[in-house]
Amino acid sequence: MKTLRFKYTIYAVLTCICLSLLGMIYVGANGLALAPRKAVFTYQQGGTLKTDPGYYFKGVTDPDRVKMDLSKVDTKKPGIYTIQVKQSSRRYDFKIKITE
Repeated sequence: MKTLRFKYTIYAVLTCICLSLLGMIYVGANGLALAPRKAVFTYQQGGTLKTDPGYYFKGVTDPDRVKMDLSKVDTKKPGIYTIQVKQSSRRYDFKIKITE
């Protein structure tokens, strides 16, 4: 009787561990929500843009999963540019301001 109860306890513990792992995989596959570090990032005209998503957003655990296209920003032309960032199925926007 004790061995049967022990087996059920082990099965229950293993089930909880497996469900926890599946939950972590699900969250990791979909990515956690990102939060912009600032509303507007300012660069001097002719400056070099940082390409690391972790510079612009909090919560970046895997930079390779964050798609960010900075090609529309002309660092030689002053202005405000809106950048769209995609992680899994979520989209985020932030602005880059080029000043003289």
